[in-house]
Amino acid sequence: MADTKISVGPSDSLWKIAQSCGIPGGGSNWQALRVERGGKTYNLATDDLPGGLKSGDTVVVPSELGASSCQSEVNGASAALAQAPATASAAGQKAQAASGAQPATEVSATASCSTKVIFVLDPGHGGRAAKASFATAAQLKPYKDAVAAGKMTQAQYDNMFDLGGLSWNNALGAVSNTLEKTMTHRLIPLVRDHMNAMKGTILAAQPSIKSIEVHLTKEDEYVNMTGADRAGVARDKGADFFFCCHFDAAPGTTHVHLDITRVKGVVDEKRSVTLTSIDSKLLGGSYPKSAASSAGSRGPTLLYSGHKDSPPKTVQNARIVGAIISKNLATTLQTAENSPTAVSAQGESARQLANISPFNLGTNDPKKKQIVPIYLEADFINVESGDRLWNTAGYNAEIGASRTRWGIPPEPAGATEKEAWKKANLRREMPALPAGHNMFDKAAQSIALSLLLNMHHRIC
Repeated sequence: MADTKISVGPSDSLWKIAQSCGIPGGGSNWQALRVERGGKTYNLATDDLPGGLKSGDTVVVPSELGASSCQSEVNGASAALAQAPATASAAGQKAQAASGAQPATEVSATASCSTKVIFVLDPGHGGRAAKASFATAAQLKPYKDAVAAGKMTQAQYDNMFDLGGLSWNNALGAVSNTLEKTMTHRLIPLVRDHMNAMKGTILAAQPSIKSIEVHLTKEDEYVNMTGADRAGVARDKGADFFFCCHFDAAPGTTHVHLDITRVKGVVDEKRSVTLTSIDSKLLGGSYPKSAASSAGSRGPTLLYSGHKDSPPKTVQNARIVGAIISKNLATTLQTAENSPTAVSAQGESARQLANISPFNLGTNDPKKKQIVPIYLEADFINVESGDRLWNTAGYNAEIGASRTRWGIPPEPAGATEKEAWKKANLRREMPALPAGHNMFDKAAQSIALSLLLNMHHRIC
């Protein structure tokens, strides 16, 4: 089997390409890739890549890695986006049925958007492993037996793994090892709950709107769906807005960016985290955890449909609403962290992703009712301060042992000794987070209010 070569677009990262291609270790094992640039090949396991990955580079996925898919999630890689929406897969039909959706081929051009506003929220990722081959026969046996006994469909079995280029999980908490898919499935139901709690007040102030509906594509973090099936739920619900939420991983020469702790060189270079040690419900695989001190710039990032057939007005409104959500969330993160220089909105980029494809949403015809798709990467969680802010309990539980492993002595009790320890071992001292701090709830309130206050950007 030949090596797979991928042309790099302006929004690609090594993490996402590695994850999308299904290489062992997922996105965190991007150092197994090679990069071709200007006639030179960089082996990322041993070579530094000057300036990081750049548009115009070629990423080489060695054949021995057994890459299963390099589509959909890689910018511009899916020719399927230029096709009409296909019938939902069995997995998608099940998810749609569970949410009460009625399958349709497209959004009705006569659907009313004068008195009802419909939101569909999508928590990114889901499943139990990147692929079945990462699990042992003993781990898979209960699921295979359930399929054989008719207690589980083959589609439900397949939904436990990567689907059509949509990975089961990408980012991993820098210190807490919290999975991105766990975080999205914690955040998005809270956004729904806050929207439902707020909508009475919003409706009272806007008498022309009689009702607001908020739906989720799914709630089970152990179930994956293709991007097309996620878009299909929004399409079949007749949504006005489709909000997709993920968390991101900052690219760099190591898997973890330590922007609080000061270490010398690279630490944990040979360390990997076995996923079954994180969650017994997972079915195998591991994430490399090499780490180094870094400035760690982070914050929300907006992605919007870069497909040539996306109606300009739909793209415009998606960018307007998405930028508002991103800016407000960045402010919320800054306030919660009490560290405004560490977090900022990270801008935006056009991406050809299946879940915001105008064809999968049924909105490629500007004469028909439009769904405004908003795709947000809420924060970078492989950056130490991001993990601390979102996954506070997990970070606090692990940081002591992590620093010991990195060769850092315990923090002393005496005031003078403590100051010397901080100077030697911290890049910066973070303000204490208040008792009961819950970043998920704060972020959910911010996103919910931003969505509800921008309903006037729907396209009727």
